[in-house]
Amino acid sequence: MTCKLLISLFLLLIFGCQANPEDLPDVPDLIPFHKDGKWGYINKNRKIIIPAKFQGVELFEGDHAFVQVGEKKAVIDKKGNYLISPDYELGWYSMPFLEGLSPAKDPKTGLTGYMNKKGQWEIKPQFNQGFHFSQGVRP
Repeated sequence: MTCKLLISLFLLLIFGCQANPEDLPDVPDLIPFHKDGKWGYINKNRKIIIPAKFQGVELFEGDHAFVQVGEKKAVIDKKGNYLISPDYELGWYSMPFLEGLSPAKDPKTGLTGYMNKKGQWEIKPQFNQGFHFSQGVRP
């Protein structure tokens, strides 16, 4: 779990009993919840938007969030649709989309390329291994 998720859960626990989530300006649109060993997302009114079906979730950053599917990571939209499926073996990094790109392994070739937040290849798979960019350069 990331720090953002822990902070949000902490705020929800503290303020959830004292005020309505709608009254709290810092509560995200979609809030992670845990049920029967799985994670999903609810809205501010506690309505389930994305059912609990993931092994782990992160907070939404804009219109996408990283989720854990089995042992793999995927990216979903606010309806729970995959933007990047778990088949692409995204890296387990604290900042998956540094400079807008994430290394991803193509399941067909086994080579690594770089995907954008929409699941499109920006740099086609051609590398044995991939790292994140920093200031336009790969370490």
